[in-house]
Formats: sequence, C-alpha cells, structure tokens
Amino acid sequence: TPGSYLVAADAIMARLAGAPRTKPDWTWNHPGAAVEAFLAEDDRFVAAEPAQPFNEGTVTERVTYWPGGWLRRVA
Repeated sequence: TPGSYLVAADAIMARLAGAPRTKPDWTWNHPGAAVEAFLAEDDRFVAAEPAQPFNEGTVTERVTYWPGGWLRRVA
C-alpha cells in the first residue's frame, strides 16, 4: 500500500567488491543494481530511507547492510 516499504537486503555488496571471499561480478551484480532497474520501470516506488524513530547518539547516518535498498511506495 502507499507509504509502505520494500527493502532490498545486502545492497552493500557493491561497496565490498574486491574484498576477501567476494565475487568479481559484485561491482555490477548486486541488489542495489536490481533496485535501480526496478525503479526505472516502476514509478509507484521511490528510493527513500525511513526516518529513524529516535537517535540518542551522534551518528547521523543509519548503519546498515542495505544502503540505498529502501523503497517507499508512493502510488
């Protein structure tokens, strides 16, 4: 429904390409690329990370394994 989210887990794979135990194709074959392809074809969703419900620390960015993997349904 509008306002709900889909989450593409492991979107961090592109950032880890070349690290031990990764695959060479992780530079292009990762969930983040699938998110981009999906958004290019479906205008019911936008890339939008939900606001944090509270933050009692000094961290300004969410610590996550799925950066860029938050899709909010708008229509």
